[in-house]
Amino acid sequence: MIELAFLISILIVCFFLLYILCRQDFVLLRQNISLSQILDTAGIAILFAFTMGRLLFIINNLEVSLLHAVRFFHLIKFPGISSLGFSLGGVFALWFLMRNKKGILRIFDIFSISFLPLYLFSLILRSYPSQIAIFLPAIVTIFLLALFIFFLKSHLMYILRDGSISLMLLLIVSVDTLLYEYLNMDRFIILFDLSSGQLLSIIFAASSIVFLFVNQRKLKV
Repeated sequence: MIELAFLISILIVCFFLLYILCRQDFVLLRQNISLSQILDTAGIAILFAFTMGRLLFIINNLEVSLLHAVRFFHLIKFPGISSLGFSLGGVFALWFLMRNKKGILRIFDIFSISFLPLYLFSLILRSYPSQIAIFLPAIVTIFLLALFIFFLKSHLMYILRDGSISLMLLLIVSVDTLLYEYLNMDRFIILFDLSSGQLLSIIFAASSIVFLFVNQRKLKV
């Protein structure tokens, strides 16, 4: 119940950040994208992201018992969700719902910043091997808090090109998934000692680096 209360609190914080960042954004106002439309999109995207995150966790760990109407949604009693799957599900849902909007890259960045606390929350609750469990959560927390401040400053001051923040976050989630699953001995091997999550991590980490470079290079053209 404590975890559920924290999760609800974090989601409230995420939606509040989303509200603050969207309320006075001139790009969204210029594209006639209303706040209610953004919030509705966020609700749908979270549901789809949860489904994809849960399914990738089930595939990675062969937890077929979770393919049950109650167990699938009961995170407190039956925990387990893939951060990469959650991120990819959210990206796909957001792209599908906003694909006709010219400000979609900025929308991706706004969602990335707003829901970064949820990613931090998932890392804090994650179980680590005993050798690194003492100091790693603290390091991760400090790193993500610094990253959140950097992303927020970059977004407000237009330091990075629209879309770069979301690409950077996808890169971090991909690398994190790749490394963490090496520490998780219960993962289901697919190819070359890699799980499905790790294979996807390599693909999307490489893609994020390429697209980030291309996106930032546009500033010099």
